[in-house]
Amino acid sequence: MTKKNTGRRSREMAVFEAFFDKLRPLFMTEISESTGMPLSTCFSVIEKLRNAGYMYTPGARKGFYPTAKLANIASVIAAHDPLQRNVAPHLDTLRDKTQETVLFGQRIGAHVIILARIPAKQRSSLIEASIEAMPGETRTAVEINTIVEREEERGWHLGKAETDPDLCGASKAVDIHSQTFAVTVAGPVHRMMQSLDNHVFALKEICQTLETSVSDQRFQQTDGPSKVSPD
Repeated sequence: MTKKNTGRRSREMAVFEAFFDKLRPLFMTEISESTGMPLSTCFSVIEKLRNAGYMYTPGARKGFYPTAKLANIASVIAAHDPLQRNVAPHLDTLRDKTQETVLFGQRIGAHVIILARIPAKQRSSLIEASIEAMPGETRTAVEINTIVEREEERGWHLGKAETDPDLCGASKAVDIHSQTFAVTVAGPVHRMMQSLDNHVFALKEICQTLETSVSDQRFQQTDGPSKVSPD
């Protein structure tokens, strides 16, 4: 197995990503192999995570596995995201109008961070699996750099995902609070092309709403789950 380069990611995040890839308890040698870190470094990182309550051992010689602490913290943080709470109802409306999966992302350098996925109601198991398999940081379904360049000609961009040749999406860039985001309607090629005009009309309509109503809204305290100690 090829070792991954952790790059600028923290060593702790590299460890969590290894568990995300495998979805099972891992032994120290497997963590080292997945992250590309030396065994001595893995020992140090795992011990640090165990002491902080993020990692535990399921049993003697059963390896290691993350606790629910990180998920609990992340869920509370996500529930208080002011932008997503304001954007979510509009994304739901777009999904209902198109009956396809809707993606919302932000440009970060040459990449796009997918912030939200609203699954299609008429689900295609293979297509939905391809969409769900997209990482949080991706260049596939929503390539905003390309969208910004091409949408000057027609106001939106149509592209196929590199992860699945049968998946395509109509995307449009949108400016919210002086930041560039993108909204994409994605689904099977044959289904998207049959209703493309309607999908693009709905996409443009929602993006215009986002740029006007959402951009005018101020961030405020939300009514999500209460902040509690993750320990």
